[in-house]
Amino acid sequence: MKYQLREFRQAVTLIELLVVISILAVISGIGMAFFSHSNRQLDFQSTSGEIISIIRFARSAARTEKMPTRVVIDPVKKEIYCFKRQILGLWHFEDTGLAGSTGAFNRSAELAGGAKLTPDGKFGQGVNLPGFGLIDCGDIPVVFPDQGLEIEAWVYLFETEQSRNQTIMVKAGEYRFEIAADRGLFGRFDQLVVNSRSGIVPLNRWVRLRLVYDQEVLQLFINKQKVAERSGSASLNDDKSSLTVSSHAYPLNGKVDEIKISAIVKGRRFKLQPSDVNISSRSGSNGLIVLQFDERGRLNYSQIRIKFESPSVRSSFELKIDSFGNVKME
Repeated sequence: MKYQLREFRQAVTLIELLVVISILAVISGIGMAFFSHSNRQLDFQSTSGEIISIIRFARSAARTEKMPTRVVIDPVKKEIYCFKRQILGLWHFEDTGLAGSTGAFNRSAELAGGAKLTPDGKFGQGVNLPGFGLIDCGDIPVVFPDQGLEIEAWVYLFETEQSRNQTIMVKAGEYRFEIAADRGLFGRFDQLVVNSRSGIVPLNRWVRLRLVYDQEVLQLFINKQKVAERSGSASLNDDKSSLTVSSHAYPLNGKVDEIKISAIVKGRRFKLQPSDVNISSRSGSNGLIVLQFDERGRLNYSQIRIKFESPSVRSSFELKIDSFGNVKME
């Protein structure tokens, strides 16, 4: 009897078992909630590190490659990405005879139809296009299927009695960059078109003219000043036609030097975490926060502050980027 009683006292009732299971379930639920919150906190912390890393990468690329870069923070899609440039062709006309020139990546640029070298270019030797002739830069292939493009040249525009458009650069069926009859700028990339106001291209003076499409916005620049832009989507068709400076239909009356063409591609991209992160800044366009670094890695603002906060983790941080491109978390 004593043995049987001892066995009975060691048994567990169903109610006790249910109580233990309930306690374990509560503890497990608290643990899961704690770890879930901890994971969101870690995601938020990693977000700050990735943002700083991408901004510093873009600034470093601008300084190293001596070419502008751009960082975009999208508060709606909760992502950050940067654009960088890759030179496809570059011609200075310093190592050439009258027949042509070899530029960056061994691309030939042939002078044709009366185009002649001149010793008074912007950086030494340039090309004179006195209302006839052109420079044939050959085919510039599409490197990336979704790439953007930047085409630029230093141009010295002569005065002309005729009121007509003048071609800076054109690749048939793909893109066109022109000085309009009213001395404004005109650009077309695929079916996307942008025009500047009239009278902005000066006569008898060297100016740097650029047409830029970065997969989101088509822009026109004179020197470092943006004079027009238009948002939209466009794409390149690699049709093997030549890129020419000036054209038979709309010849350029002036001089040119340092012709450059670059692909613009999206570099590093990061999806911000957690998904409820809110982003705010005093500076932005169309909801996007844009950081534009010049060739020296300097920002196009004197200073910008961007705040990131997450209600789910009850935490926030703020990035301060100064005009020199230095980024600091506060």
